[in-house]
Amino acid sequence: MARRSDVIGVVEAAYEVERGDQAWLEGIRTAVEPQFPKNRGMGAYLYDVSELPIRISATNGNPGMGAMFERKKLERLLSTADEPYVASTWRSRAFGTASQGKGFGEIAAAREIARKLGIADFLVLNAYDPSGCGVWVGAALETVSKPAARDVRAWTRIAAHLATAFRLRRTKHRREAAVLTTQGRVEHAEGDARAGSSRNALHDAVLAMEHARGPLRRRDPQGALQEWRGLVAARWSLVDRFERGGRRYVVAVENDPIAQGPASLAPRERQVLALVATGASNKLIAYELGISDSTVRVLIARAMTRLHVATRAELVALCRAHAAAASH
Repeated sequence: MARRSDVIGVVEAAYEVERGDQAWLEGIRTAVEPQFPKNRGMGAYLYDVSELPIRISATNGNPGMGAMFERKKLERLLSTADEPYVASTWRSRAFGTASQGKGFGEIAAAREIARKLGIADFLVLNAYDPSGCGVWVGAALETVSKPAARDVRAWTRIAAHLATAFRLRRTKHRREAAVLTTQGRVEHAEGDARAGSSRNALHDAVLAMEHARGPLRRRDPQGALQEWRGLVAARWSLVDRFERGGRRYVVAVENDPIAQGPASLAPRERQVLALVATGASNKLIAYELGISDSTVRVLIARAMTRLHVATRAELVALCRAHAAAASH
């Protein structure tokens, strides 16, 4: 699929969180562009689907897509998207083609965009945060397509990083928990980050991130993505800080996913169930939160017991119903 494999470059662009909306979004699009197949143009936007109609806060398009991605024009085109379609796309799908989504051929906005661009499909990277906001990056395709399973795995992980970084950008007062060297040595820590288990987790996460950003990014992009996880212990994001003289440190910043959910659940259970509601697998949830697969399984099982549901399908339906009620 990719013309040049540097998917880690997309993750690095995501964590340039100090940039303004337009510059950050352009950085994401330009990092993604060389990785996507030949297309008729690419565009990106920041969205809010916590309630309808869809609201757009920033857009960016290359010359082939720029006019279509003007904010007001895009909001008008997307205004016909109803609740079922939004639930099956923006709120649940991380990567794939639009034609794979339920209702793509029927929604007026999709038909209008396809007609104006003279295209048959979109390849979409969608990073959705349980807060209801997210990042959409899409490429216009001349033919209906379906990405390979290997690409789906890689870009779904990238979407997890994008959602995590976007949530961090939207945090007004970022609380730094620790500062580490690029060798993983903790130079300073506060609060829970001072605990031995936390220091060890942060040390290991920094080493894994640095390994992913080294030669492994070219030699084994899938392996590099597996190394660099979305969070550390479901709490901290790692971002670069450059000191005088160009010396680089890594800062662990509080970035817990804030998820609504039944009051009977613990905060970590609500975080996990918010991702379950998007259709994410246990492995993807573990990757995004930076916890083990077994921990995810335990949290889901405990939540199912507390909520008196017998199957994962029932659990997803309950979580989505709760989220829909909370948005009104």
